[in-house]
Amino acid sequence: MKYIGLVLFSVCVLFSSVQAEDPVWRYQMNPEEYDTMTLESYEVILAATLAREKELKEQIAQEQAQIESLRQQLTDIDAQIAAVIQEKYDILGITEQDVIDAENEIASIRQELELLLGLTPEELLKRKADIDRNEARINALKEKPVSYLWRIRDQIIELEDLLARVKANLPDKLAEYTVRLIPERRDCLYRIAEYDEIYGDPTQWPQIYRANKSLIDGSYDRYLKNVEEPKYSRPQDLIFPGQVLDIPR
Repeated sequence: MKYIGLVLFSVCVLFSSVQAEDPVWRYQMNPEEYDTMTLESYEVILAATLAREKELKEQIAQEQAQIESLRQQLTDIDAQIAAVIQEKYDILGITEQDVIDAENEIASIRQELELLLGLTPEELLKRKADIDRNEARINALKEKPVSYLWRIRDQIIELEDLLARVKANLPDKLAEYTVRLIPERRDCLYRIAEYDEIYGDPTQWPQIYRANKSLIDGSYDRYLKNVEEPKYSRPQDLIFPGQVLDIPR
């Protein structure tokens, strides 16, 4: 046993001595203690570095080739899409400018409808003409060949939904009334108050008069100045076609 122990000790000492004499090994273990390395070690490291550099360059070249291939595929796909779009345009007899004009019109209508959607029912009623005008614009768009494109048709459907929301905010009864010229049945405050969309009650006519007193009285004063024998003795008995009367609620 002592002999075996002595042999092992001798081997360890010898191994340690070999390691101590190997400059490469000593440099790798304690690089801060050395300013240089052997030429053999340098060549080994350089060869490994160059081999790794070559490997990485080959990988980069492969990646670049794949990128160029993908770019070409995208170019080909874009060309195919453009050809299909142009074919649709030719079938419908439209141009790209027609599409641009339609989308600009859609954007304009959408903006106006969104503004109308933010109004109170009473304010909205006063803008009824704007609602009708935009509805006519939507209908005009639907008549154009460009509306057969999916991208345009879907946007028109969105406009119709928005228009429906605006119209749903309109009050059930009018907030103003334009005096009409009706043969054999002249508009008067009594008859106006009787209309279902106003009050449905003729006895409510004084409300209309009070809300429009300055307008009605002013018209009556001008009437008195222009006739020698007035037929009407009270302002509330005389209104004129075209006058816009506020209807209080």
